[in-house]
Amino acid sequence: AIKDEHLEEPFAIIPASRHTGGDKPEYLTASRRVLTNALVHACNFLCCKAVYWDMRGAWCEHLYRHRVSGGAPFSTNLEPLLDGLNQVLADIGNQMPDNTRAFFAAELLKVVCEAYNRALLDGGPCRWFSPEDVPALEADLQQLALLFEAEGEGLPRPLIDGIMAGTYRVLELIRMDTPSLMEALKNARKEAATSTSGSASVSTSKVMRKLKLGGKEVPLNSLSMRRDQSRGDTEDLGQFSEGELMRALARRPERVGSKLLKEKYDLPITKTK
Repeated sequence: AIKDEHLEEPFAIIPASRHTGGDKPEYLTASRRVLTNALVHACNFLCCKAVYWDMRGAWCEHLYRHRVSGGAPFSTNLEPLLDGLNQVLADIGNQMPDNTRAFFAAELLKVVCEAYNRALLDGGPCRWFSPEDVPALEADLQQLALLFEAEGEGLPRPLIDGIMAGTYRVLELIRMDTPSLMEALKNARKEAATSTSGSASVSTSKVMRKLKLGGKEVPLNSLSMRRDQSRGDTEDLGQFSEGELMRALARRPERVGSKLLKEKYDLPITKTK
């Protein structure tokens, strides 16, 4: 099982100094730091290669193609990709010592979440998402979390939740119905125009009180501040930037959203015969 100390000190490659005079020798501390940086980059490279190269077809082309529920040609949910990720953890992770394996697993989950977010927001012309897709997306993310938790033998659940917090934040964008999403984008553009910094974000609580999901109005749960334990930074999960709102609206199948984007951002009008 992965222990907490493996995450706190993932690269304990050089043993502690036997020097009894107090602090560790400076050369030993510097060497430890260099090895740590090298292993960080090596793990990141291996994870990016596994996701963006070895599994590029599944991530870039097949995942949620056309619709989340599947059924369309080449469409798939996240489940087939979990087998590939499990193989990566087995083939690469099992060759590493406990300390490095813990960090490698956490780094792989980060890269997977980044790829997943890009599929949801930058999925190209063959991916469409609507509020009715959120339960299926949440089920897929739950399966992803269970894979890395490995029945208590993998990463600690608080760490997994911290890494995946940004992805659940994207689901809140997808949960918004199209009219609310359009209104939020308009408000963000107005705030950007009047802001001295030139950028703006919109709180979901200011845009709407309720969401339409499955034909019913449900209250929007307030999003709290969460700390991404994997990176040590804090982000306001209740704020959406203009760019995020625009990307989410671009993934909607409704023509009214596409029309708004073309008008507001001077995109060329598609000519139909």
